[in-house]
Amino acid sequence: MAKVLVIVPFAFDERGLANRRAQLASVALGPDMEFDFRGVKAGPALLDCYHDYVLADAALFEAGLSAEDDGYDAVCIDTMSDSGMNALRSVLDIPVIGPGRASFMTALMLGNRFSVVTQWDGWIPLYKKGTQEYGVADRLASIRSINVMPDVENLLGGKEEVVFPKLVECATRCIEEDGAEVILLGSTTMHQAHGHMAANLPVPVINPGPLTYKLAECVLGLGLTHSRKAYPKPSVPKPAMVHAMMDAAAKTTTMDAAAKTKTIKEILAYLNDARVRCTYEAVGEVIEVPAQSVGGYLGEPRPEASWVVNAKTGQPTGYSPTQKHPQLEEKDHIIRSGAELIECMRE
Repeated sequence: MAKVLVIVPFAFDERGLANRRAQLASVALGPDMEFDFRGVKAGPALLDCYHDYVLADAALFEAGLSAEDDGYDAVCIDTMSDSGMNALRSVLDIPVIGPGRASFMTALMLGNRFSVVTQWDGWIPLYKKGTQEYGVADRLASIRSINVMPDVENLLGGKEEVVFPKLVECATRCIEEDGAEVILLGSTTMHQAHGHMAANLPVPVINPGPLTYKLAECVLGLGLTHSRKAYPKPSVPKPAMVHAMMDAAAKTTTMDAAAKTKTIKEILAYLNDARVRCTYEAVGEVIEVPAQSVGGYLGEPRPEASWVVNAKTGQPTGYSPTQKHPQLEEKDHIIRSGAELIECMRE
């Protein structure tokens, strides 16, 4: 039995990991392959900037340091950023496979030019960085986005009817207008859309996560791993320092999904009792998510949730008049920071 460790770039609980584990259903694997999914101790929020890239590199590197000693035969990185891949290759002798590099190279086995279709504009620089570093930027036909804010934990669940047609339309433009011969999903978080896109597009569609699982099986079967010439071992390894850094980081980011849901309920209870508005940014600071993701935690538009508002307009985003609380604008004051919100709730 070959054991593969899949490292997820976020500090998820079992529910979040289960959504990532669901990618296994998209690929045929031999009965002698076993996959375990492991989240990082602490990490970035969205992987949308160099700040997050650095945090992800450190987080995934630490999460995979012990993989070989833990009895795993290969490691798969569960993010198109390939975070931690190069560092892990320098310390592990077992194969370490990143979906970014794997997707780009596989695309060039299937066609001459490829496009990346992603769900959010914030990830576009990531693909430009990856294609440049791997020397395939000249084969990149285009990067197109439907610009829908990602939910890295719940993925595309509940958004299928809206998101899937947009992704197909976006990919069609890549093919017809940009000359793409292969389409790459821009994130492992988009895996739920793969079947629909593959069935409705005239070119191959690469699903990055499952691709790494199959490649892990392939390289293990062939007895291959990365070149030590390309990835030399460190002269002075410092695993204790890396573990200490992430153990310390974990103490600052301890709010799991259940805690966030509970906190949202407490925030809404307070806002309704106090009859005061609060910005998405302030709520995001308290539950440790980007402001753009707060709406997903608030649920369906309804009066009791309408107290959470846009900082500029003072209004909840996407609400009809009947979905807003009738006393919404009774007070001029709006809570604008997480610190103020916490202080108000303590009073």
